[in-house]
Amino acid sequence: MGMILWSNISFSQINKASLQASGLTCALCAKSIYTNLTSLDFIDSVDTDLETSSFLLVFKPGSKLDINAIRKKVEDAGFSVSKLLLKVDQAGLAIGHDKKVKIGDNVFHFIDVKAQQSPSSFEMRVIDQKFLSAKEFKKKTAGSKISCYQYSKSTPCVMPEGIGGAVGIFHVTL
Repeated sequence: MGMILWSNISFSQINKASLQASGLTCALCAKSIYTNLTSLDFIDSVDTDLETSSFLLVFKPGSKLDINAIRKKVEDAGFSVSKLLLKVDQAGLAIGHDKKVKIGDNVFHFIDVKAQQSPSSFEMRVIDQKFLSAKEFKKKTAGSKISCYQYSKSTPCVMPEGIGGAVGIFHVTL
């Protein structure tokens, strides 16, 4: 029987994200994504970099972060998320391979991360299927021994006992 390791940190903050979209060809494409993202009530501001097809998202302090809503807004504009980096400001989180940490209203399941205490500020990359290209997702999951993170045969990720009210579980790496 395996041991489930998790931490519950409600005072950690994710205050920014860097999102890269795939399929953008012009400024109008970027404007469509920008308009959709700024309609989310938890987003304070969005800066666009057309050269890299990326967006810097700043979240409103104290707001509930809905990571799937960000993805859906990009998809509603006709594009897909190819990279999402979340900036976390919280030192001392116990992170490591197969550990789950609740930050705000989301649980993050760390994959291929050395056991460590987090620095005061760090970025984690969402590596779930709808946040990577199909090729990159297949490559990342090919050797995974974690049942909820395997290509074509993944099982649902189990919410750790004692964690209530979480919006979802997202697989991440540093």
